[in-house]
Amino acid sequence: MDPALIRRVSDNKLFLFTTGEHKGEGYVWTADSIRGPWTKSDKPAFDDSEPWNAPYVHFYKGTYYLFYSNQYDYPSAGVANPEASEYWHGSSISVRTSRTLEPGSWEPHGRLNITWSKKYNILDASLLTLAGQDPEEHKTRQQQHLLTFGSYQEGLFQVPLADPPVELAVDAMNRMTRLATNSTAASRGLAHRNPTEAAYIFRHDPYYFLFFSSGRATREPEDRWTGAGDAYKIMVCRSEGPRGGFVDRAGRDCLTEGGGTMVLGSHGGIWAPGGQGVMSTPEVGAPFIYYHYVPIDPETNLPQRERYNFGWNKLDFRSGWPFVI
Repeated sequence: MDPALIRRVSDNKLFLFTTGEHKGEGYVWTADSIRGPWTKSDKPAFDDSEPWNAPYVHFYKGTYYLFYSNQYDYPSAGVANPEASEYWHGSSISVRTSRTLEPGSWEPHGRLNITWSKKYNILDASLLTLAGQDPEEHKTRQQQHLLTFGSYQEGLFQVPLADPPVELAVDAMNRMTRLATNSTAASRGLAHRNPTEAAYIFRHDPYYFLFFSSGRATREPEDRWTGAGDAYKIMVCRSEGPRGGFVDRAGRDCLTEGGGTMVLGSHGGIWAPGGQGVMSTPEVGAPFIYYHYVPIDPETNLPQRERYNFGWNKLDFRSGWPFVI
């Protein structure tokens, strides 16, 4: 499902962008309240029918930015590694803009030219805009945009974007930062050593909180599910800066020591929560985390096949760390 949620400034209407039933098929949903009901648009987001998934939506200076992933023909661009042709390692991130969020209003700006690498998949974008401060030079400058991405392979990465954020900043690839890696779910036979993705950075003074999903999001081969300990779960680390130095609640470094504190895991009727984001609205009155999850079938007590639900919970930061309410 990969939910990306935003509230339209003009009328407070909620827009939810999600990966559809088929990979590459994105959906747009709307509601007047986070509690629903949600209405699925009968129109595609893009007039040109470009495939898209794993969306993220961002508001900046009166414009909405939609970052999304699709497959790119890396071999035609000179990438010789055969993994670049695989679905699980051939993604690319593109960006479009709109003034209204409405289907059909999205102007394309093309693909972000992030160099393909064996150490990451270019997937699951999220953007953090810093209000006029350069995090490296600690002085007021033009606004800074930091794009975080990464899916499995070697963890989560971040590159700076230009202003406005429709292309890489100058020398962006040489300014790439690796933020975190987490192997809590890899010790029981998963294919990747660092099953970490879907990063989302949320600032709650005085810290930047790095939320991410760790574990297996879908069924294993032969139509079986991994155990609860290896299934998707939402983790968090925090830092005083947005470009690194993240640690978990136990003080473990989230890059060098595989740190990460679990925020939400499988429980009750909820299986494998992840793909999360965090936002605040007057309606809820506190920051809340939203995510997708697989519902448990009450008759079989097993995760339901080919189904994802949208969920959300308030977060309590009073201890200095987010707790689900």
